[in-house]
Amino acid sequence: MWRVRGAPLGEAHRMRVVVLLAVLVFGLAARAAAPTCTPVTRYCSTRFDAVLELQTCDDGTTRDVEVDFTRSRLVLHETGSDVTLPFQAVVTGVTTEATYAISDTARFRTPRDLLLGTLDTGLGVLPFIAARNFVTTVEALDGKSFDILGRAVSPQGAATSAAYAAKVEGGTLTACKASPPAPVDGCPADASRRYPLSVNADGTFSGSDPAHADAISFRVARSDDALVFLSADSSASGRRFEAGVEANASVEPTSYMGGDSLGRWGRLDLTVTTFTTTWSTDGGMSQHEVMAFVAGSPAGLYTVNDRQLLAQNGPVGLSAGVPGSSRDGLMQVWAAMP
Repeated sequence: MWRVRGAPLGEAHRMRVVVLLAVLVFGLAARAAAPTCTPVTRYCSTRFDAVLELQTCDDGTTRDVEVDFTRSRLVLHETGSDVTLPFQAVVTGVTTEATYAISDTARFRTPRDLLLGTLDTGLGVLPFIAARNFVTTVEALDGKSFDILGRAVSPQGAATSAAYAAKVEGGTLTACKASPPAPVDGCPADASRRYPLSVNADGTFSGSDPAHADAISFRVARSDDALVFLSADSSASGRRFEAGVEANASVEPTSYMGGDSLGRWGRLDLTVTTFTTTWSTDGGMSQHEVMAFVAGSPAGLYTVNDRQLLAQNGPVGLSAGVPGSSRDGLMQVWAAMP
């Protein structure tokens, strides 16, 4: 559960939490301090100390990860021993929107009610999103459309990307699993999946499509007015991580900090037509790429040089390689800067 340690402001209240890395997922009850805001921040920052229970995929064991801002440490509670990872604040913008560095590439940021960044749980530095404020009813999702990006890794280590659109109507999530991605309303019949949804005791949404022997399980986090789709699992057939944001009618020019499945940490600057990344591991060199909306794509899903896809809304940006391209298997998570 979230355990508040020296919370700076507000009265603690109970919430739910889920942590999703490119390798894991689990949810628990939460307790956290109220967030603080300043007039210059677009999304309120929040400080909370937490214990997150993580289900690893490499050995199937469960462990806690403690995020303690009072002592500036992250503790991996292993069987029989603890691994303590000190971190320090690296201020970017105003002080309430810091990046916290465990190492040069393992870092995280704190959009309201989220932890977002990269972490090494034994399989290398990989992206993660942790949340503590969730949608709890199917009715609250009615009419919502998402652009979902993901990454799957086989037991042999081969990584592939996924990208699809999804929409919830009348208690059913409809997803279009077409390649290339297509809108739900114009989805080819053989790529359409329909999952009547129910809410489980642990707060996850689940549904099955018997016609295609397919099933889905996910949670939807809140960060201010933004919704974030989160899903991950691991099994003998490999591991999978998916995240999504509500479909956006147009690009929001935004600057982000974040990391990716290659173990990099850096900055992303978006305009309506360009996607510019600057990675700390590349000596601060920037790469400018052309970004455009491709006709026939789901609303809010943009293509970068025919090799990468972008979805963004509110404090969260997501990017993944185009399946079958030279960047297939890439996954990036981004937190908006103030």
